Amino acid sequence: MTEPAPRDDPAPGRPSRILVVDDEPGISEVLSDILSATGYEVDTAADGLIALDKLAHGTYDAILSDVHMPELDGIGLYRAVEARYPDMVGCFILVTGSALTPEAQAFITDVRIEVVAKPFDLITVVRTVKRILEARAGSAPGQAGPG
Repeated sequence: MTEPAPRDDPAPGRPSRILVVDDEPGISEVLSDILSATGYEVDTAADGLIALDKLAHGTYDAILSDVHMPELDGIGLYRAVEARYPDMVGCFILVTGSALTPEAQAFITDVRIEVVAKPFDLITVVRTVKRILEARAGSAPGQAGPG
């Protein structure tokens, strides 16, 4: 296993809430564990439809979604979030463990979405989440950390 993720000073207020969407329970668990240990509040969903239900009933600061899932895949989830919650599209990170189709690659290029490849480095995941949260908050580095 990699070395522990870097910890930041907690930000004032509530911890940032992260929604992890992946149909592989082991991946969801690893992502949830590392993000929780870093200070984030984490919720999980096994596919895009479950994620949409959670989004309808709660607020999240970032979404990490697998690309390939049954029911509603990561790109379909992004498009649904874009239509229903347009302010959240900037907090989306796609996770992929396989070769992307030309359509998926074009989508990623077109929308300029963050992508984390499996097998992922846990520190890279934490840094990517932090970068998304900082950009979303419009804060200076170090101010959108967990807390």
